Amino acid sequence: MIVVKLVLVSCFLTMGLIVNAQKPLQNDNDGEIMLRDSGSCNIKWIFNTKETNSRSLRWTLFPAYNDNDGFMCGFLITNGITKVHPKFSFSFSPSYTVTNSKLLGQSWLNFDHVTKQDNIAMISYRVGIKSFDFNINKKFNYSQRYLRFDPSVTFHFRHLSPDVKQSQLALKSFFINEEEAVFVNGDFDKLSNKSTLIHRIVYQRLFEDDIQRSDIDLSLEYQAYNSDHYLKVMAISDQRYLYSSKKNLYFRFFATGFIVNTQRKSGSFQNIFTRGSIALIQQGFNDYSYDEYFFSRQNQNGFQDDQVSLTSGGGFKTPVGSAYSIGMSNNFAAAVNFSADIPFRIPTWLPLRIYFDAGTYSTYSGTKFISNMIYNGGFSFNFNDVAALHIPLFYSNDLGNIYKETHNDFFSRMSFTLNLHRLKFKNLKPPFKNLFI
Repeated sequence: MIVVKLVLVSCFLTMGLIVNAQKPLQNDNDGEIMLRDSGSCNIKWIFNTKETNSRSLRWTLFPAYNDNDGFMCGFLITNGITKVHPKFSFSFSPSYTVTNSKLLGQSWLNFDHVTKQDNIAMISYRVGIKSFDFNINKKFNYSQRYLRFDPSVTFHFRHLSPDVKQSQLALKSFFINEEEAVFVNGDFDKLSNKSTLIHRIVYQRLFEDDIQRSDIDLSLEYQAYNSDHYLKVMAISDQRYLYSSKKNLYFRFFATGFIVNTQRKSGSFQNIFTRGSIALIQQGFNDYSYDEYFFSRQNQNGFQDDQVSLTSGGGFKTPVGSAYSIGMSNNFAAAVNFSADIPFRIPTWLPLRIYFDAGTYSTYSGTKFISNMIYNGGFSFNFNDVAALHIPLFYSNDLGNIYKETHNDFFSRMSFTLNLHRLKFKNLKPPFKNLFI
């Protein structure tokens, strides 16, 4: 089982070539942003590092996989990897699934406008689209696709302090269409469409010096659906402190709650009745805005369930699947995640850490809101925050009972993380803006 997990993790990392991420804004030595809008054009393989003054289109073939679409084949073409990134950048990455006989994938367009204002260095206009299947029903022979369309405007602020690497304010919208199965007299009839519109304001700030790094992420999210609506505020802070040569302490603080939620007292989470629910254990089925990439979303019945997110939700590493609501709230939740590099000397290719997660979440008991506490801890192998393998060793009682019930043996209790946001290639020079998400 563990071998299968590692093989598919490696395969999914390759899929990182289709995703798009906002890297910290790169300036020249005088603090001015360097953009290019002219020059000849040629096509290169994505890992070709030979420098040229011409504009380059980069391409590559790649495999991809999820448990609904199976293995997919496709290609990527982008102009987003250059020595000096262009004002207008794009990525086109279609893929085809033989399992469901569909054309899927992701594409985006981005335009950067440099300003001469004192406070705003650049404004980025972006629009992206991606579509994959999120569920498959083998009994009735149908698969359900999601389509996400995400326009945004990002204001990159100018800073005089060299320690402030980046700060930005983004206005984002997510138009999401999901297919729903319609049954007549117990038999599958057709697929209908359900639409979702989510608005989000996000402020991000990055501070870094020789001994510490501090990331702050504040967001405000609104969604109206059916006759319900909510307004949710979230704060995440990631802190890293160097305590010895190449040894760090890591802290993550997470807190989120609803200012307004017409389904605040609901005991249902992430379904047709309630949306926007908070999750301390972030998995595919509760990634309702499709921000991340998961092997499994709705089919929580295989080892794909063992994938968790460390950048969204409460950062817990004990996935229990969609059959359980532990760690979920329609009111308020908070968590702290701690990890540390092992203090004694070990090979650099074995990045061993210890970790501990603790969190609280609020649920409605019928007459009042009550606070629930959960925790877990263990060891993890963390590879540059891109891929990680977690080995939980202890848990709070309720979480441990459920986790041991859904994971029968020691090896099945291992979970893993893929964070394509942080994927970088050392043989490519910055900026890599808009290659990975």
